[in-house]
Order: sequence, then C-alpha cells, then structure tokens
Amino acid sequence: MNSRFGLLSVFVLVAVLFASPSNGLDISCDTCKALASVIPPFIRSNSTRSFMRPVAVFICENLKIECQNPDACKDVCNGIIDEHIDEILQIVSETTLSAPEICAMIKLCPAPTPIPDPKPFIPVPSNCSDLSGEKQFDSWKLTSGTGSFVHLSDMHMDLFYVPGTNTQCGEPLCCRAKNGPGGPNTTAGLFGDYQCDPPQITVESLLEKIAQLNPDFILYTGDDPPHDVWEQSREKNLLAINSLNSLFAKYFPNTPVISALGNHESYPVNQYEGPGFDSWLYTTATLGWSTWLPDDAVRTSNYGGYYTARVRPGLRVISMNSNFFSNDNFWLAVNNTDFSGQLFWLEDVLKQARALDEKVFLIAHHISEDWEDKYGNRLISLVSEYQDIILSQFYGHAHSSELQLFHSVNETLKFKSVSEGNLHSAPVQIDPINVGFISGSVTTYQDLNPGFRVYYYDRASLSTATPKDFLLDFDQYWADLVAGNKAGQLDWVKQFSAKDRYGMPDLSPASFLNLAETVLYNTTTMHQYSFDTNRGIPSPSDSGIAFYCDMLTSTHAENAACWGHFGFTAVKPKKQVC
Repeated sequence: MNSRFGLLSVFVLVAVLFASPSNGLDISCDTCKALASVIPPFIRSNSTRSFMRPVAVFICENLKIECQNPDACKDVCNGIIDEHIDEILQIVSETTLSAPEICAMIKLCPAPTPIPDPKPFIPVPSNCSDLSGEKQFDSWKLTSGTGSFVHLSDMHMDLFYVPGTNTQCGEPLCCRAKNGPGGPNTTAGLFGDYQCDPPQITVESLLEKIAQLNPDFILYTGDDPPHDVWEQSREKNLLAINSLNSLFAKYFPNTPVISALGNHESYPVNQYEGPGFDSWLYTTATLGWSTWLPDDAVRTSNYGGYYTARVRPGLRVISMNSNFFSNDNFWLAVNNTDFSGQLFWLEDVLKQARALDEKVFLIAHHISEDWEDKYGNRLISLVSEYQDIILSQFYGHAHSSELQLFHSVNETLKFKSVSEGNLHSAPVQIDPINVGFISGSVTTYQDLNPGFRVYYYDRASLSTATPKDFLLDFDQYWADLVAGNKAGQLDWVKQFSAKDRYGMPDLSPASFLNLAETVLYNTTTMHQYSFDTNRGIPSPSDSGIAFYCDMLTSTHAENAACWGHFGFTAVKPKKQVC
C-alpha cells in the first residue's frame, strides 16, 4: 500500500481521538468503511511510531483540533498523540471487527448484526448475604420521617489551578501557572472560571455545605481528574483520585459514600481494557472507597471497578463500571462483548436483591444512551425485568442537569402523526417505568455553575416503595461562580424544588413524561428548564426538541429516531465534554 493510505489512516486516528461534531470532522459512512477496510492491514505492516506520530501531530496542529494558536496546538497535539498512539496502534492491529462494525462503533454507520456475547459467566460473583466488613452508619438508626441523600458528579478537581492566571490560553484547559497572568477579562477567580475546572477550595466549600445538610448517604458518579487530557499520566490520575477520596473521608467519615468510575479516571482518557489490565486503577480507587464498603464490594471492585453495597437496611446501590460499554472506549474494537461479565454479574445481584426483599438504586458514570446500543439495550431489559425493585438510577458525564426516562423492554417507541408545523401532535407514546437522573457537575468547565441535588424519601415506606412513589421531591443547589469570586465566598443556594418549579404532583416517571411534553410545547417552560439544566447560565441554542428527545429515549438509536421524527437527519450534538 502506498503512503497515501498511511496519511488517511493517521487522519482517521486523529479524527477518532478528537471526534466531535463541533470540530467539523464530517466523515460519511461509505468513506469510513473504505478507510476502515485498508487501515488495519496497513498499520499491521507499518505500526511504528516513527511513521505514524509525526504525521498525526502535523494533521492535528494544522486542523487546530482542540487548540487555538500554534504554541497551544504544539503542546496539545504532541501530548494527546503520545498518550494514545501506542494503544491505538495495538488496538487496530488486534481488531477482528469488520469495516462496517468499526464504523458502527464510532456512530458513522448503522449497526450491523451484533456480535453475540459469550455464555453467561461471572468471574467474581457478589454475595449480597455476606455482610462481612459492613459498616453500621448513624443514619441507619433512623427508620421513620423524611430521609435525604445527595447526588453529585464530575468533580474534575484541578490541583494545579492558580487564581489570577490566564483563562484564555488557547488550550482546552487553562488557569494554571504555565498559562501566565490573566488580563482584564481573562483572569482566573479564587473559586474558578467557566472555562476551567474547579480548585480544591471550591470542592471543599461544596463538601462542607453538603455535610451541613446531613444526608443519609451520598452518591457520586465519577470523573475525579481535570480535563488536561493531553498531559496526564497514571500517577497524576491516581493523585486526583486519592485527593478526592481523602476529602470525602474528611467530611463524611460516618455517612455512606458510594462512588462510580468516570471516563477520566483511566489513562489514557476513556480507555478501559478490562480486568487484568486496569488493576492499577481499580485497586487504588477501591482502597479509597473501602472506608464505606463491605468486604464483598471490595472484592468485585478490585476486579472490575464495579460493586454493590447497602446504603441503609433494605436499600442497595449497584455501582456499575459503564466505561466498558462506552462508545469512546477503543478496546471494544478488539473485543466488542461484555468481556468482564459485568452485565451477568448485574443480573445476578438483582436476583439476589429481589430474594432478600431489597430495593435497588443503579448508578454509573454514563447513562444508557452513551453506551454501545447492544449493551444499553441489555441494561434497559434488566431495568424492565426488575422494575419491581429498581427505584431510581443516577448518572453523570453530561455535566448539565438532565434526566432520561426508561420504558418497558417490550415497548417500542411509537410516534403520533405530526401535522405540518404542529408539535402538539408529535409526542412519543410510551409508558415510562423508571427515571435516570443526571444531577449535574461540580466542575464549571464549559459554562456551568457548580451544583448538586438533594433528594427526599420516606424512610418508613422503603419496603413497599416503587419508582412511582419513592422520591418525594428534590432540591437543586448551585453557587453563582461570578458572585462568589467577587465576594470571596461561595454561597450554595437551594435554587428550586422540582415539584414546585414545574408544577408536578409527584416525581413519578409519568410526571416526568408530562414535563417532557410541556417542555416541547411551551416555550416559557423550555427556557426555564434550559436555565435550570445549565444551572443559571442561559443557553440560546437549546431547543424543546433536543430536551424532549433526550428525556424520552434510552439509546442512541432511539434518540436518532426521535430526531428523525421531527424531520432532522442527524441527532443534534449535545454540549461537548472531553
């Protein structure tokens, strides 16, 4: 093969690394399949850094991918290529996927017939009856009255943040000493900036506020390291993980904290090869989490970064490692199956929980729409099968405060006919059975105020609770970053309660379906929902259709079908988070 194919292969390498609609890298399905059919053989015969690296860096710098000036591009492109190139070369050389399968995995082509998963296997099973090492928390003594719990996500705490530095350095993340001092409108504040990740002082202010609220337990859905993805290392990521776990232990020594792994914990970012390869990450994270976990949870977490633990008698949280199933995990190109047996493990834990008369929360970093569709569909089928015990789900990754409805696995989305220019005839016909909540990020990165949610429930009715009646309400908190920087103190304010804000009778799946339709129909409600989703930062580009389709669909394929129903040929890209 000639060098032209080599250049194309490197271009695709760079495109995959920085895949984002906002970057303008528009590759058709046919082009992708043509390239994917010749690239793996070429790389197998030319898989040397000496050829691939300089060409990849050259393309990255000239396209100014994720950078804005020559110096920034040199730094970012060299860093990100060095971090990924060896792994990508290995993945491409080892992949057994066909060209259509490769292109379907990165969402450039329709999904072909899925590869069958292996027969059910659970390498490290959980025993939900084994309570060895389980902590007895003070909140467990409270068996009546209204209980509360907090969900927060995506800390991205930047230990290298320096107030007074430049916020517009030309790189994806700034506000560090190397970026130099800021100007009149480009100076990093004490507590952060909308173009940067938060410093430790902001994270501690938030945790102190949550401690004052005295919740029964805390759910944290991952992403500890900052967004400096081009200059990371295992050591830096572990420093971020250990630092955050130490802060959780400092503020919540006697309150259960159940965490999940995010896509930024791995090195390189997004890349989870699986048990036996990522042990450096699982064992370190688990050691920090073990403050709150029983022995059984420690075993499975050390194996694959997933586990289950009770947060109070009768209520079990299952923390999934969704990174195995994310479209951004290139290792699926080598083995696009449930290679850790995690979904078989999940089903087994749900069976045990049902037998023990326990209720369940599911948590993970990615919501099902961000999973490879076949794995997302499997999760949806389990939520449907165990709808009698799964009360709610909690996720992160999106940074904005969102939600997603789940419907029965036996129910296909159906759309009412659309009259020309009349959205009132457009709603999807579904019977929602569960809600996945994305409470939003602590990081302010990409124009968001830092926030968290407090959910309320009736402790006494836990044993008979259902997804329709378990959650009584939630309060959305956030701090105004600009005001906090000016005042020298962050004020974490309860901005609204869900039922009062949206006129909802309850927090049942059916009520959220009604909210989705109101957001679609009513411009005033849509703008209010947009303001709340972005936590006080108006977003003129938001639309009722975007919110509606995101709320009503559980997989990428369903979301595309929803957009297609409204006459769009492609899904509107969400706010990008790298």
